[in-house]
Amino acid sequence: MPMIYCVEDDDGIRELISCALKSGGFEVRSFPKARLFRKRDSRA
Repeated sequence: MPMIYCVEDDDGIRELISCALKSGGFEVRSFPKARLFRKRDSRA
């Protein structure tokens, strides 16, 4: 199943979206800032 990325600065909303997607069977990664999302694959 494809990965869904959620970028949301509100902790509660981000958790709500992530939980709803996970309960639907999706794989989810969430980030509080776009900057962190963009750096997700550049970590060494």
